[in-house]
Amino acid sequence: MMTRKDGRLMEQYVDVYQGREIKVETHLAKGNDDSSSRSLRLYFGFDRESGRIVVSSVGKHLDSYLTRSMR
Repeated sequence: MMTRKDGRLMEQYVDVYQGREIKVETHLAKGNDDSSSRSLRLYFGFDRESGRIVVSSVGKHLDSYLTRSMR
């Protein structure tokens, strides 16, 4: 929950689709390693207006309250 209280961190979890801001906090994960060669995160959100799932990011874990000091 601490990530949501940090506006700079939360900027990573918002994307724009067809001119609308979409929250993209939901993600699927494979692997539990910060190395991009051994793990993967797919972040996505739902655009209510179009009824589409919008994929925002595929790759490394985005920064969070817990990981921000590790980088």
